[in-house]
Amino acid sequence: MRNFIALTRREVLSVFVSPLAYGTAAMFLFLFGLVFTWRFFFTRLVEVSTLVDPLGYFVPILVAPVLTMRLISEERRLGTLEMLLTAPVGDLEVVLSKFTGVMIFYGSMTALTLVHVGVMRYYYDGNMDWGSFATGYLGMLLIAGLFLAFGLFVSAFFETPMLAALVSFVSGLAVLTTGFAATPPAVVRPGMASDIYNFMLPFNHYKNLLGGVIDTRDLAYFVLTTVFFLFLTTRVLESRKWK
Repeated sequence: MRNFIALTRREVLSVFVSPLAYGTAAMFLFLFGLVFTWRFFFTRLVEVSTLVDPLGYFVPILVAPVLTMRLISEERRLGTLEMLLTAPVGDLEVVLSKFTGVMIFYGSMTALTLVHVGVMRYYYDGNMDWGSFATGYLGMLLIAGLFLAFGLFVSAFFETPMLAALVSFVSGLAVLTTGFAATPPAVVRPGMASDIYNFMLPFNHYKNLLGGVIDTRDLAYFVLTTVFFLFLTTRVLESRKWK
């Protein structure tokens, strides 16, 4: 635990002093502010979808590759990854510390968007459904965690950060396009295969949370898929020790 805390502190400091991270945060807040201004002041809809739909699932596809592309690939390029892996710390601690550090930064960016919720409350005289806002923000963090874990996994394969970012972005865009397809591909037959196909799409689970519904299946999906990619990342790092 002591190693994990020390490594996490290192990752948090490295992210919070990175100009690239602050540029990403500026883009993140600009997009949220722009969409919120357009949707709220023209529609006056006081609901969580006004703020986080569609940005809640679209922004992580843009932001996650930028935040994760350097986490492992940069250390591989500089040769510091080997030093880190030979230190008296576990591969799992290395992976979890990098993921925790980037999640803290993403959570900090997300917390800044709460100012828009305050604006809604200021201009709205009725009772706000705080539960739906809580589940909407929970869904936004969960889907972001999934894409950040995937971006970390991709970063473990490349020495060039830009290449890692490109692969992560294209993969996320492919998932987004698939999620918005009107019908499953022709190879997916109706029935159990179709149910499994729909269950594997992250946006279906996100939309449930956005609608204020907390289902253990949705929570389990995000937790298990995130853990799965973190596990794969650990295996990739372990394989480097045998090369």
